Amino acid sequence: MPAGQADVDAIVAAVEGRPMQPADRDNRHALYDLDLPAHVRAFLAINLMNGVCTSAVEDAGYMPRLYGTWNGERVRVVMVSTMGDIGISRDDVQRGYFERCSIYDLTDYAEEMNPDAPAGDRGHRVWTLMTSDGRWAQVHEEGKGGFVNRDGTRVHGSSYPVLYHSHGAAAGALHKADPYGLRRARVAPGILTIERD
Repeated sequence: MPAGQADVDAIVAAVEGRPMQPADRDNRHALYDLDLPAHVRAFLAINLMNGVCTSAVEDAGYMPRLYGTWNGERVRVVMVSTMGDIGISRDDVQRGYFERCSIYDLTDYAEEMNPDAPAGDRGHRVWTLMTSDGRWAQVHEEGKGGFVNRDGTRVHGSSYPVLYHSHGAAAGALHKADPYGLRRARVAPGILTIERD
């Protein structure tokens, strides 16, 4: 079924007050289905929150990704509907689906598009600091000029990213250097990949 038809079906279902999926294949049912992997249920839970909450999770860099196999091809879940279905994409993009289906139509759930690929091809999640104008930032000990804390640290622009292994480590460094958020720097997620010859 083309995505356009699936959207029409979703609108008709909403007007008629019925879910897109039967109760035992609905997203809310899946939240409590312990046969599904925990990361699948967590993904659904986060994406079923209201839009403001979901945006806050996404802005903080905590938004998980969910991939699966649908009709023999790898897809990414890009939408979780309150109507009980999901939207899937063939591309590793954040938005834009080609099909709506049930979470139960997927198999081989993973947090990566190609979980069997060598680690160097997948990349590793890392965190860095960004200035309010979108440049890389770093915490500088013994800063020269500008805003300097009592312990000698400050946040300033950088010509390269300083990588942290977790969001908490990056946020901790930022808080130490700018405890009141006066520099308006933020923690940003990234993927570290290594090219092989």
